[in-house]
Amino acid sequence: MSLRRFLWPALLSLFLHSFLTPSASAIEVRVLIVESAPHLTLSSPSPLKVSGCPSSSTPRWYPAHEKIYISYDPEGLRVGGQGVISHQGLSAEADLASHVQVNDRSYRGRVEVYRENGKEGLLAVNVVDMEEYLRGVIREEISPEWPLEALKAQAIVARTFALRQLLDNPQQLFHLKSTTDSQLYAGRQGEDHRSDLAVEETAGLVLTFQGKTIPAFYHAACGGHTEDAADVWSYNHSSLQGVPCPSCEFHPVYNWQASLRSEEIRRSLARCGYRVGGVEAILPLQRSKTHRILELEIRHGLGRMLMEGKRLRQILGYDLIRSTNFSVKRENGSFIFSGKGWGHGVGLCQWGAKGMADRAFRYEVILQYYYPGTVITRREEALD
Repeated sequence: MSLRRFLWPALLSLFLHSFLTPSASAIEVRVLIVESAPHLTLSSPSPLKVSGCPSSSTPRWYPAHEKIYISYDPEGLRVGGQGVISHQGLSAEADLASHVQVNDRSYRGRVEVYRENGKEGLLAVNVVDMEEYLRGVIREEISPEWPLEALKAQAIVARTFALRQLLDNPQQLFHLKSTTDSQLYAGRQGEDHRSDLAVEETAGLVLTFQGKTIPAFYHAACGGHTEDAADVWSYNHSSLQGVPCPSCEFHPVYNWQASLRSEEIRRSLARCGYRVGGVEAILPLQRSKTHRILELEIRHGLGRMLMEGKRLRQILGYDLIRSTNFSVKRENGSFIFSGKGWGHGVGLCQWGAKGMADRAFRYEVILQYYYPGTVITRREEALD
């Protein structure tokens, strides 16, 4: 599908949905912000209310700026020198105009602290209104200096992704992580006036397909063509089909290269439980229609093994092997990986969205290009 051929139906859809007035009734999301910590500190510039979670005792109020030291105990949570005061969890909440400080980072909403099952560590979960959550996401995912239409597209995609996670995991301790396992979230430190504006001007809007909220995956740069979700996760969704992307070619790592010695690759494989000898060859066996490696063969001193391209990328490091669209050759005991793009390639190409916004395309057109057949819908109408 060319961008030119796509433009007319996209503009028609834009006209049909231009009457949408952003509306965002409160919906809370639960975001994992600390994991496997032996201890942490809580504080607030305003008085902080700390209670058992679920509530089982009279809350205790701590003065503004007082640091509350919480540590793991086999019997529960230990707060300062008071001993164990909760066997399940704690909830810390400041007034609405303030925030809760967790170690060196501050968060809107409230923070809940739990013991981590099976480990001697703590989990901290930020329970926050979705729109406030998005304020801490957008700048972490793309530059706030990008065109506002690209920021709006990112805001809707991030909101859609978060809502889909909430709908899929409604009873879980947390719906999202604050890392690339979900989407980056930095709390109040991640906020910026331009990304805040993008959240505000798209408040409550999400992407749906046939009335259902889509799993709105996205990535940094596709390298010329986005990928079918079915070729990445064996998950076939009509709105997650690959499309040509002529707009991301100015990404700094549209083309990339990485060099790893044979022994480095062997050690990385061994750390992940693979028993291998010295790596002798890495041979692509099957590629998707967009040239990404689906399956490859690793020949080594103890034999050979087959592996998915995405698994090898995970083992060697996402920041090093930046996509599965690569070729590999051996030179003087090292393997040279040469590739295109950064990320899994499914859904919105962030640098492609910037390229379209630079050419004056509105966010509605950008989204319907990268997610074919979707409709921009008020969030309260998409709570399936």
